[in-house]
Amino acid sequence: MPVMDMEQALQRREIIIQAMQRLMREGVDYGKIPGAGDKSALLQPGADKLCNLFGLTAQYTFLEKTEDWSGERHTGEPFFYYQVGTRVFRGEFLLGEGVGSCSSRESRYRWRKAERVCPICGKANIRKSRDGGWYCWKKTDGCGSVFPDGDRSIEGQDAGRKPNPDLADSVNTILKMAYKRAKISGTINATSAAEIFTQDIEDFPNSTHTDAVGHPLPPWSQRNP
Repeated sequence: MPVMDMEQALQRREIIIQAMQRLMREGVDYGKIPGAGDKSALLQPGADKLCNLFGLTAQYTFLEKTEDWSGERHTGEPFFYYQVGTRVFRGEFLLGEGVGSCSSRESRYRWRKAERVCPICGKANIRKSRDGGWYCWKKTDGCGSVFPDGDRSIEGQDAGRKPNPDLADSVNTILKMAYKRAKISGTINATSAAEIFTQDIEDFPNSTHTDAVGHPLPPWSQRNP
């Protein structure tokens, strides 16, 4: 037999809807992810509010953890990967579980944009002129130097993306992101809110989730487990 009657189940669903409409703010607690359908993605502040509303607490554990600071085991590139499991309780009763992961191979952490540097002042302030040529923009503390189209001192520089030289500075952020995703996953499952909310790549829709060795995960595996 069900653990709650139909009226209780309907009331619970209505409370979540009311929480979304009256307690949460779009863009802060939840938001639409481009290309992810009509369902809103639950964000961490919204998950916190649902946990407070229903009296839930989350317990976390590492399911997998890789920290290769030197890159010795990953072709010379430092690599960090965390997979966190969460169990969501109300009192002593387990109401739901979730999983979240984050890796330094996600594009947000792995790459930085290579900026063209002014050969005169050495600052990354080079801009393309609408009239042709290049200039070092004074408004961003540049020197104001001007360079013609075809100048190899400018156009010979690599302006694509480059490996993040300060990846170690992002380790704490990567770890927190794994915990954050685990909490959102567990909260959705514990409150049966999957009808209303999804969990997607909620913080950076242009990035790519990866597995433990950095291979992109298929779209279905990037959603709420």
